[in-house]
Amino acid sequence: MDNLQKNKNAQEVTTGVAPIEQPPLEAPAAEYLPTTSAQTISEQTAGQTAVSPQTVGQVPQLSAQPEMTYAPIQKVKHEYTMKDRLLLPIALLIGILCDRLVFGSAEHIEEGSIVFFTGIFWLCYLVIFYALFWKRIKKDIYLWAVTAFLVLLCLWNVVFDYNSVFGYMSFLAMPSVLMAHAVYSMGSINIKEIGTLFFELICGWIIKPFSAIGYFFGSIGSMTGKGSNKKISKVLVALLIVLPLLAIVIPLLSSADLVVSHYIGKIFEDFNISRVITHTVWAFCLTMFFFSFLWNIRGAERTLAPSKPKSFSGFDKIISTIILGAVLLVYVLFCGVQVLYLFGGAGLPKGITYSEYAREGFLQLILIAGINLVLFGIFVKYDKKTKLLWGLLSGILAVTMIMLISAIIRLWMYVDAYGLTWLRLISAWFIVFLAAVLILAVVRLIKEQLPLIGVCLLLLLGWYTALGFANPDALIVKYNLAACEDKEDRNKWVHSNFYKVSSLSDNAMIVLMQSDADKELVMELVNYNREMDYAYSSDAKYSLTSKKAMDMYAEYKKK
Repeated sequence: MDNLQKNKNAQEVTTGVAPIEQPPLEAPAAEYLPTTSAQTISEQTAGQTAVSPQTVGQVPQLSAQPEMTYAPIQKVKHEYTMKDRLLLPIALLIGILCDRLVFGSAEHIEEGSIVFFTGIFWLCYLVIFYALFWKRIKKDIYLWAVTAFLVLLCLWNVVFDYNSVFGYMSFLAMPSVLMAHAVYSMGSINIKEIGTLFFELICGWIIKPFSAIGYFFGSIGSMTGKGSNKKISKVLVALLIVLPLLAIVIPLLSSADLVVSHYIGKIFEDFNISRVITHTVWAFCLTMFFFSFLWNIRGAERTLAPSKPKSFSGFDKIISTIILGAVLLVYVLFCGVQVLYLFGGAGLPKGITYSEYAREGFLQLILIAGINLVLFGIFVKYDKKTKLLWGLLSGILAVTMIMLISAIIRLWMYVDAYGLTWLRLISAWFIVFLAAVLILAVVRLIKEQLPLIGVCLLLLLGWYTALGFANPDALIVKYNLAACEDKEDRNKWVHSNFYKVSSLSDNAMIVLMQSDADKELVMELVNYNREMDYAYSSDAKYSLTSKKAMDMYAEYKKK
């Protein structure tokens, strides 16, 4: 140590600069080097960091690092359980039902039965879904409410004529509602997070039916692999042997005896090998897709994901005040005109009739009401809650309600002048729905815990179901006939709206045959309706209303 100190002092005297002391190098941690022992590294580094008088002031040089190798990460193989294999027969049952009820009826689409049998299929699907996920969803009130409305819509096809506008609307809407029902049943979606719900809906259509197809084939393979049920393996082997054997033996027996040949011919009279192959492929593909979908739904945990922090902290107070204040001012001026001409009894300017006034403004008012509700939702979710904001939003809701009242008055004027049609009925129905949403929006201002979007979606489904059971086609004919003063006016209405009325369903034909309108005119209209409705050509209608209409038609002809 004395010699070392002398060398340092000598160097400082010679150069005038104190030598830079190098810190000792630490040995790398052993846990970061999987294939190199800690002892070997310690010995190497110890030798490298030794200081001698000859190397004072020099940076020590490390020798080449030992070559490190990392063992590859082995993928954990999924161990298939009996619950995994149980999904196979469940998916197979759903696949076969879908093929026979939906695709099978699609082959006879001219009968219009696809709507009826699709509803029956969805009923079967709901029963299987609840049996499979009963423990997970039995206490969720939202799911039970959605399920109740779905069951009612399926039963609507049994009661009323499904070959109608409402029937085809339900046919198109139900898959989306069922998908929302399935993804919400996973339990990881907050009803207030509408963005997450829509994202999961998209995944439910384009990812979930395909992402677990590998597990489908894995479950099939596990039935004959190690640890599987030996009885199942023996059954599969026996089927593989006996099916080809029967395919050889049965034709031979058929050709050996005429009686046997006769009965076998009866059994396979309508046998079409191409149809069998087509439906087998469809059933297999549907089984595979439903298995993947149910596998993904089953794998989701029934726990709500933590809410993500808001990336947008809200508008500045000045910005939100200017936006809402300017919009509210314009709406107040507009509502003043509405009050003056619609509620105040002031006459319209020259050249403008009430029917034109009603027709031109209705759609625009509905769109503005929708924009106002979206604006309300954005500010109530993202902006800071202040008395000023509460007052501006309350004002926008108030003027929106005035606009809806104006829209319904305009619509009423138009219906009074030109009668009730499907489009006008659905417009009135939608206005009532928007009015209910406005009331819920007011409640949301008072009670922040209300899941406004979820309740509104549930209300939309329930209100749509109520529209169906109000029997809209029959309601249209009843209203228009009641608006006529006498029989002559009713005959005139039927004659002038011949093609519109004939395009309605059996629900409307029953009302027409029960009216006092001219018999020959009604017969001509109903006959034209029957010619346009292909289901009558094969007597393939299954609803109670349609059967009643056919019986009434037979009796009506005898009179």
